[in-house]
Amino acid sequence: MLNKLLVLALLVLSSAASAAEPPAPDAARHAEIATILMGNWVFDGVVNLSGEGPQVENDEKRLKLAIEIGKNVAAVKAEDGSIIMLNFRVLNEKPTGIQLEMNMVLTGPQNATVTLVVLKDGIVICDNMQYLRGPKLHRADGKPVGLAISTLATAKKAVSDPARPSPVANQDLVKAFSAEIQQISFQRQASFENGDLTALRTSANTSLQMQVHWAKDSAVVLGQDGETVVEEALTDAGENLAKPKRAENDRHHYSRGGERNDPPLWIQAELATPTKPVKSFKILRGVIPLRCETKAGSILTCKNIASLMNKPQAIPETADSVIITASKEKTLTYTLPTTSHGKIKAVEILDSKGQALRSRNGGYDGNGETMTCTSRCETEIPQDATVRFILLGEVVTVPVPFSFKDVPLVESEDPVGAGLF
Repeated sequence: MLNKLLVLALLVLSSAASAAEPPAPDAARHAEIATILMGNWVFDGVVNLSGEGPQVENDEKRLKLAIEIGKNVAAVKAEDGSIIMLNFRVLNEKPTGIQLEMNMVLTGPQNATVTLVVLKDGIVICDNMQYLRGPKLHRADGKPVGLAISTLATAKKAVSDPARPSPVANQDLVKAFSAEIQQISFQRQASFENGDLTALRTSANTSLQMQVHWAKDSAVVLGQDGETVVEEALTDAGENLAKPKRAENDRHHYSRGGERNDPPLWIQAELATPTKPVKSFKILRGVIPLRCETKAGSILTCKNIASLMNKPQAIPETADSVIITASKEKTLTYTLPTTSHGKIKAVEILDSKGQALRSRNGGYDGNGETMTCTSRCETEIPQDATVRFILLGEVVTVPVPFSFKDVPLVESEDPVGAGLF
């Protein structure tokens, strides 16, 4: 139980604070907010208010947790008596939510900046403001929160991805793609807890691996745009191993803005576990959603980066800016609002002759509202280098169909009656 509590508590610490503290806080109002939050709360599970981006399986929802909030401290209590202590303080109050700085006693001095979104029936402690995701709580006595409802709770589209794909109507683009089967995997595992043969646990997994092909210049493919839907997977034993489509399609799990992919693109789809031996699939069919760019986006060019250090540069077609914060040896660092992070398709670093330096994504970190990103080059970055931020253009979802008949799974020399699983 303690480990599960640690996982829950770390949800609000998943973006370690690296940004500067907001200036000139209203101490009296912040103290009042902390007082209003005091009381007993109940954990409702992890939610995603936006409906976009990574969805939550929510195994944590089965946990019966009580949260007691005191003045700038919260105790997360489980049924078995385990307790996690969280210290917090109010940093800022905005219409979109209340910024908190939090740290968990067990993790020592590590802090995180999160946003508390106020709902009509509770609060959500968001570790990711792009998707409004985090643990949801309600007052144990059923009373209102006592704070103004956050605007993002009712205006979710304010943080939705403006480049979210729409279904494509151009069938010529669909025809540019083809899919082929590479592998079908059946796996079954038996495990014994602490070596105890009476404590048997079994698990099984069945999956379909494919490759999608296209002529390199026929399409700009940014990646898979949601789960592959297997509509039918009929075996020779008469079982349909197609699994139901998930209630929430997680686009951003597969594509986060997207670099251009070269063919082929590997695709994996889950199948149900068969209950009878399988020699072949009579039919395998479904749809692979691909994220494709049909029109190039704008480019923000920042010349002579040494002279632009720490100066905001407007991102085209948005109200946001990107700030180059450091260029040291082989690493470039820049920050931008979380809402614009997914709009950057690629970052190029050019030398004084206009030659692109070989570079790769060095990762990113965030505090819920801003992202700090790095690009790492193979050679040292000159101070007069040019940085090009290439934005996503027009993006669509291309539904690539696949259909295979009479797919064998048993070699001819196998004994008669043999079958997988």
